[in-house]
Amino acid sequence: MISNEDMGASIDSRKMNNKLVFVTLSLDLDNVILAHSETWAIAFGRHFRNVDIYALRIGEVSEQILGEKFECREFGGGTFFRRLVAFIKIMAAVSRIIREHKNIDFVFYHMCPVLAALMAPLIRLTRIRQALWYSHSNISASLNFASKVVNEIYTPIESSFPLELGTKVKVVGHGIDTSQFEKIDFKSERKDIAYLGRISRIKRLETIISAISEITSNRPRLHLIGPVFDIEYKNEIIRHARIMEVVVCFQSEIGKRDVPSILSQYSMFYSGNPRTLDKSAVEAALSGTVILSEDSSILKAFSLDIYWKSQFIEGIPKLEQQIQSIMKMNVQELEALRSSMASTARQRHSLENLSYYICQNLQNQIS
Repeated sequence: MISNEDMGASIDSRKMNNKLVFVTLSLDLDNVILAHSETWAIAFGRHFRNVDIYALRIGEVSEQILGEKFECREFGGGTFFRRLVAFIKIMAAVSRIIREHKNIDFVFYHMCPVLAALMAPLIRLTRIRQALWYSHSNISASLNFASKVVNEIYTPIESSFPLELGTKVKVVGHGIDTSQFEKIDFKSERKDIAYLGRISRIKRLETIISAISEITSNRPRLHLIGPVFDIEYKNEIIRHARIMEVVVCFQSEIGKRDVPSILSQYSMFYSGNPRTLDKSAVEAALSGTVILSEDSSILKAFSLDIYWKSQFIEGIPKLEQQIQSIMKMNVQELEALRSSMASTARQRHSLENLSYYICQNLQNQIS
C-alpha cells in the first residue's frame, strides 16, 4: 500500500510528458457502478500532455473530458454484429497506438481484462509500458492471458487480485476522489447498517442478515442500496430476513454526488464479498461509516484490524460481535472511531496519491 515516502519527489515531466492511453469499460457519469472511470482518467491525465481514452461505451461526460487534452473513442458492443464492429475498432486502435508508439508513454487498462487481452499482445511489440488495474474475485480466461502480457498489475489489497503472480502484482490501495468527503459529520447516532452496490449473489448479503439475527435486543436495520442484478436472489434475501426476523430495506441507485451525505448517516457498512475491497467500502469509510468484515485484509486497509485486536484477545471478532460492540458505544466513542477510520482511508486510498505513485513508478522504469 502507498506510504507517505512514496509521495516524496515530483514527477520529472522531461522524462514522461507525451501521451497516456486510458482503456476502460465505460465513460459515463450516469453509470453509478462505473462513473468513477472518468475521475480516474482525469487524475492520471494530469501527468501527461495528452490522453486518448478508449471505452466500450461513452455516455454523459464532464466538460473537462471534452477539453483539448482528452480525445475519446467508443468501441461499442452488444449484438453479434456490433461486437464484430467493436473488434474491428479495437484492432484499429491497436494499429493507431503502434503507429504513434514513440509519442506514447503508458497504456493503462482500468478493470477491463478482456480489452487488455485483445490489445496488449500487439502493443507489447512496441515496448510501451502497459498496466492493468483489477479488483475482483472472478477469474476468467481473459484475465489469465492479460496478466501474462501486461507489464504490471495494480490492485487495492492482497485478496483483491485472484491470481498468484508474485512481484508483478502491486498492492496500492484504492483510488477515490477524497475531495467530496471533506465535510462529513461523524456525530450521527443512527446505528443501522448500510450496503451500497449491486444486489447479487456474489456479495453474500445473507451473511450479514444472519449476523444481525444474533443480536438479542435493538437489532439494527439493514439498508441495501443499489441496483438489483438478480431478482431471484433478492427474493431469497427477503425470505431469509423474514425467517431471521431482521428488517431489510431496499433503496434504488443513488447519484455519485449523494454518496457521502447518505452513507455518513449510518454507523456501520457491510463490505459484501469477503475476497475483495469494493470502491463503495472505501467511500463508506471516508464517510465515517465503520466497515464490518471478518476479512483481515479488508480491515487492515483502514487499520480496523488493529482496533479489533485491541478489543478482543482472540483476534478479529465475528460480524455479530463487531455489531454488538458498535451498538454499545456512546456518541463520543463512536465519533472517535469513525473519525480515525476516515482519516486512515483518506491517507491510504486517495486517487491523487495512487495516480502519482503509478506514474512515478512508470517514470522510474523508463528513465
